[in-house]
Amino acid sequence: MSSPRVNRSARDPRTTSRTAALVVLGGALALGCEHTPTPPPTSGSSAGASPTKPPTAPGPTAPTGPTSTAAGAAQPEDAGMPDSHDVSLEWTAQVDQDHLAVHYTIHNRSAAPIFVADRLITEHGGKGPVLVPDRCIVVDGDPGVIRLVRGVVPVTTTEFNRAPGVVEVAAGADHEGSARLEYPLRAYHNVQAGWPTLAADARSIVLEVAYIADAGTPADWADITVTNSKDKVHVPQLPYFFSHQHVLKGKPITLP
Repeated sequence: MSSPRVNRSARDPRTTSRTAALVVLGGALALGCEHTPTPPPTSGSSAGASPTKPPTAPGPTAPTGPTSTAAGAAQPEDAGMPDSHDVSLEWTAQVDQDHLAVHYTIHNRSAAPIFVADRLITEHGGKGPVLVPDRCIVVDGDPGVIRLVRGVVPVTTTEFNRAPGVVEVAAGADHEGSARLEYPLRAYHNVQAGWPTLAADARSIVLEVAYIADAGTPADWADITVTNSKDKVHVPQLPYFFSHQHVLKGKPITLP
């Protein structure tokens, strides 16, 4: 089935300040998936298709305005965990002048809490660890597709990667998140500055959000201090994150 296509607003955006041009809806569902653990790929490989590992070198508002909608579902890309889960993702995106507003809801219908890894942290600017709640990692995916990632994308340099902070979502509960990205989209990585420019022929976007379904042991986690929050951020150790992550991946949606 081809990707949903978004209709343009009746008003010509070239003469109306590029007002809200689209709202799209996608979904991803993880139900009863059983997997055999597989070795993670090396640094620089795509982080949604399979589990990844750190490099070996050292180291929101809901959309408003004129809308058109499209719906779809795609199977998540799992990290090889042999557990069964009932976790789903719904998301919308809207172009509003010079920004892309993303909003998503994760539904935890499993019998246990999960840990959504969507609190990106950066040290760009030399001011220490900082939460960047309006950001997604923005990188090329499959040909013609741009990935919007809340999780980890392996770096291609010797920089040490960083797992996101997590939010615990109780069994039966929902978790909402949002991002506000500059538009037209530009490449962004929370760890590696100067990420390669996005392909000029990209026509679709896909949202990916990572989560962990196993609380592990205290040694698998750390609480770190960030400069823009009085509360410490609960972060999985990177090896634990890579070996236990699941990634909900929405269906690609065509940009206008």
